[in-house]
Amino acid sequence: MNPENVIVKYATNLSIFPNDETIELWKKFKKVILNVSIDGVGEKFEYVRWPLQWHQVDNNIRRLKETTDLSILATMNPFNIYYVDEIEDWVLDMFPDQTRESIYPRLLGLNSATFTKFSLDATPPTLREACYEKFGADHRVSRLL
Repeated sequence: MNPENVIVKYATNLSIFPNDETIELWKKFKKVILNVSIDGVGEKFEYVRWPLQWHQVDNNIRRLKETTDLSILATMNPFNIYYVDEIEDWVLDMFPDQTRESIYPRLLGLNSATFTKFSLDATPPTLREACYEKFGADHRVSRLL
């Protein structure tokens, strides 16, 4: 195997920064892609992903964004669906050369929690209506609902 021909792809919450040995190993590969799972920013992230700390994850992403390909995967659920725009704003702050439209799907992917108590099927009708009003019919959030 020739590592320089291999693309390595991780799914991670990036709550722990990779150690020096891992980063050195990554340098041998053609590309390293990190799919980072965050389901909110700030306090909302900490609520959904407790006991993780937002400042750690945010800092880790900022440190790695120059040396790896990053994409953010947010799993939508009734606790975070109304705040997708905060995730979008954070992604745009992280990648200022992008636009709200261009971040999908390469930099930000939204998917629905399924088969759990957090499923979008459990979203109350009043919250659904509030999301439709806030985001409009064509937004990815509205289509997920």
